[in-house]
Amino acid sequence: MHSVSMIDGDETDSSQATARRIDVSDLDAIGVQEFVRTSVDTDDVSLEHRGSRTYLVVGE
Repeated sequence: MHSVSMIDGDETDSSQATARRIDVSDLDAIGVQEFVRTSVDTDDVSLEHRGSRTYLVVGE
């Protein structure tokens, strides 16, 4: 089983909520979908590619 790593988000304005970035580079699409379904409390998610890593961005 693959694991995910939590990364602190960037806060650009004190009035905005901080986005969580979760390293999902080792997961396939079905693994990411299952993680979102079971571990995330919002539909406000996207994927972000930085270098060779892929992050699930939650609540941006």
